[in-house]
Amino acid sequence: MTKRIYFAQFDAFMASVGFRITVVPRSHVNYYHEESDTLLPIRLHKPTDFVPDYWIASARGQLDRRGILDAKDFEEKLNAVAA
Repeated sequence: MTKRIYFAQFDAFMASVGFRITVVPRSHVNYYHEESDTLLPIRLHKPTDFVPDYWIASARGQLDRRGILDAKDFEEKLNAVAA
């Protein structure tokens, strides 16, 4: 399992696999992968907030199901960003 990471690290990871990150003021943050038409919305957060484990698990599952990144590669790439 991935060690705890900050949203700044998670955002860098998501951008590195092709997600565009858009803040919807006073509402949420959208992570959008155009090639696969995948949208992952999440609550507003600060770059220094920890990413909840359930959000990492959800993102890992969605990326795997949508053919963006399998679970093993997800863990390796996210751990590299978190190092």
